[in-house]
Amino acid sequence: MAAAESTALPADPRRVRNTCILAHVDHGKTTLADHLVASCGDGLLHPRLAGRLRFMDYLDEEQRRAITMKSAAVLLRYGDGPAAHRVNLIDSPGHIDFCSEVSSAARLSDSALILVDAVEGVHIQTHAALRQAFLERLRPCLVLNKLDRLITELHLTPAEAYTRLHRILADVNSIYSALRSHSYFSGTDREPMFVEFILKPLWKLYEGVLGQDGEIVQKVISNFKLNIPQRELQNKDPKLVLQSVMSRWLPLADAVMAMVVECTPDPVVAQGARVARLMPKRELATEDAAGCAEVVLEAERVRRCVETCDAGADSPVVVYVSKMFAVPCKMLPPKGVHGELLNHEDASESEECFMAFARVFSGVLRAGQKVFVLSGLYDPLKGDAVQKHVQEIELQYLYEMLGQGLRPVASVSAGNVVAIQGLGQHILKSATLSSTKNCWPFSSMMFQVHLERCKKDLEERFAKVKLVVSDPLVSFKETIEGEGAGLLEGLKAPHAFVERTTPNGRCTVRVQVLRLPNALTKVLQESDQLLGQIMEGKTAKRSVMLNPQISQDDCDSVAMLRQRMVSAIDSELEAISEQVDKEKLQKYRKTWLGYLKRIWSLGPWQVGPNFLLLPDVESSDGVITMEDGRQGILVRGRADFSERLGFVSGSDAEANHTPDSSKSSADTPESLHLESVALRNSILSGFQFATNAGPLCDEPMWGLAFIIEPYIFADNSDAAHQSDQYNIFSGQVITAVKEACRAAVLQNNPRLVEGMYFCELTTPTQQLGSTYAVLGRRRAKILKEEMQEGTSVFTVHAYLPVAESIGFSSQLRTLTSGAASALLVLSHWDAIQEDPFFVPKSQEEIEEFGDGASIGPNLAKKLMNSVRRRKGLHVEEKVVEHGTKQRTLSRKT
Repeated sequence: MAAAESTALPADPRRVRNTCILAHVDHGKTTLADHLVASCGDGLLHPRLAGRLRFMDYLDEEQRRAITMKSAAVLLRYGDGPAAHRVNLIDSPGHIDFCSEVSSAARLSDSALILVDAVEGVHIQTHAALRQAFLERLRPCLVLNKLDRLITELHLTPAEAYTRLHRILADVNSIYSALRSHSYFSGTDREPMFVEFILKPLWKLYEGVLGQDGEIVQKVISNFKLNIPQRELQNKDPKLVLQSVMSRWLPLADAVMAMVVECTPDPVVAQGARVARLMPKRELATEDAAGCAEVVLEAERVRRCVETCDAGADSPVVVYVSKMFAVPCKMLPPKGVHGELLNHEDASESEECFMAFARVFSGVLRAGQKVFVLSGLYDPLKGDAVQKHVQEIELQYLYEMLGQGLRPVASVSAGNVVAIQGLGQHILKSATLSSTKNCWPFSSMMFQVHLERCKKDLEERFAKVKLVVSDPLVSFKETIEGEGAGLLEGLKAPHAFVERTTPNGRCTVRVQVLRLPNALTKVLQESDQLLGQIMEGKTAKRSVMLNPQISQDDCDSVAMLRQRMVSAIDSELEAISEQVDKEKLQKYRKTWLGYLKRIWSLGPWQVGPNFLLLPDVESSDGVITMEDGRQGILVRGRADFSERLGFVSGSDAEANHTPDSSKSSADTPESLHLESVALRNSILSGFQFATNAGPLCDEPMWGLAFIIEPYIFADNSDAAHQSDQYNIFSGQVITAVKEACRAAVLQNNPRLVEGMYFCELTTPTQQLGSTYAVLGRRRAKILKEEMQEGTSVFTVHAYLPVAESIGFSSQLRTLTSGAASALLVLSHWDAIQEDPFFVPKSQEEIEEFGDGASIGPNLAKKLMNSVRRRKGLHVEEKVVEHGTKQRTLSRKT
């Protein structure tokens, strides 16, 4: 391509395609990317990279380990003349450890090539790839590679191969339809045309070549007019002959590029569908919109330009930087578009230069242009109050990305991917660039840092100092005993109330704790972002659900969450229906549905998986009389959260909120009622503090419901001092609520909860024993194992505790000589059944364990104490400093 053609990318976004490659393994994915570069690169290969075996994986570590670790982009051209398309291909990592790189690639793309091995089929990373494409609203295109393995390794017939491919397609469709909440229906019993017209000819050619039937090969060559040198056809290796024939008969690059052009959307269509995700429409208060009318109008104009991918010269420039990446200074082009020398001043001080990995969503970006850098917290309506989140800078140079190579361009129009030099001092990870301050920033992305890779980059590329890294901090949660049938036992025999009284004696707090059903707890955890929106009052009738399990653009998010909570209770009761009669199940269901109508708040942070329940108004008149004759009234809350979710109406919530009108309540002074109203926030604060730091090791509580009854008594002291002492009294109430909640947990068999990874291992048969040895040492729960058909490779699924995952990958590689590999994905939280405070008490326990000295190591206590030591909390343990006599194990007779 001539240099003159590179001065500006095409102004018509409809001739552009932006796509990324997503896969569960790197082997095959990188082969596809490099093949597309070789076939469609049009001589773009950088001279310094001509000898590299893996063009897209240019880092030394990537070359050594033969995997993709950083997303890399390359500009390809498909077709000739005015009808040519320009394809920005982004090769992203396949291993789940580098998922943040996948997020960066997906944000700048309009479609995703989902690569699945025909032999290995759908893996856990395929789920992650489809989910990422769904969240970013990319159009997925399935690419089934390594079909030759079905013939050469598994020796399948065309019909058998069709069944396998159909199963893979069905698996992918079922995953994606689950994300979209639609159903998927399979095909018919008749032999499909795909077998007759595609697979059978393909099988016939393979059988002819492998069986050295030259007639079939010559027939294919003559029918399709293939130009193959005789020396390649006479090769003694059948696989090389196959490669020669297939590469000319059905070239991979042409097929994939044609699919990208025909099946994936252009930026104009894609940005119209993605704008709700990229730049969510803001719901502004009436007073805010009225006070900043001009700002709102311009911000809406900018959003419309992004939605239509407006590439006009007068359109506002909007660019999104998804990540910053380092390029060796020696790889920077020395000359510009017109042959002028480029001045890389910022790159002369170090060996690395940071580039912005970006895409233009509106307008035309030009080298040397001044733009505003907007962080994710920028709000154009707040003016000077958010100046620290906006900065004006001048861009240096713009480049087309060619793997590691860069080619300077003068301008880039909307719809294209570009590398920008000059932002290294202004952007840490991601940002929005705009030619106007009146622009909403793009929605933020979730980044997960790969610690091992970051440490290596700091030590060898950037800081160049030796780093000492401690073990990662592992989070736990705290709950109480009660799962399955034990959950119903807790409802049948409610736990006793725990009481705490403030030091001044004016408030007594009574707390009862119950275990929530696990399914309900899971729903609350998965919906934390939606719960936050509900508490802030930001949800609309047609809001987009953030959890892909329940995503549906045209659904009522609040109603769906309400239904999921009820369904969670039903599923938990159904799981134990065989152990309990139907009448009791209905009674328990009614009890739990009643609890859902009494939710005052969630905790911690008002979105956690713990309930603050109001006391039952039918079981109490709201007045308590102490032994000394003092009479107190109940501090009444409001079922605020139940009202927001629609479990109760506003009038029902107000009924709990209004002071009791009984005779006893009427006798209490009005000032006491007013003071009880003022203490409601203190009750809420105490609950939030308690659920954020449990009694075992100050970890958040999980899956608990607290019924809190706070009573306030009249003050007999001088009324003049009440106002001075109110703040002190409020703090006393917060402390009393917190201590009562923690004490209630301690009295009801507390349990530690640990996070669990879903682990998918791939290992050859020879290393299966070593793999199980590693899993056994780390308390893994084996779910299943299966051999991949036609191979000697086993796939093992297991649950691995997060606390045991530190060093797991390195130990697995060491003991299996690098033959086994594992993918870890956070799955769920699981309560450890051991009691961290177990001491033999009953006669049976004493007979079995004696005084407790012979009890083996208590896992829950060990984990609890490790967290307490890390946090500087008190740890009860016996330490022998000066042992003068050893205990012998022999018995004297």
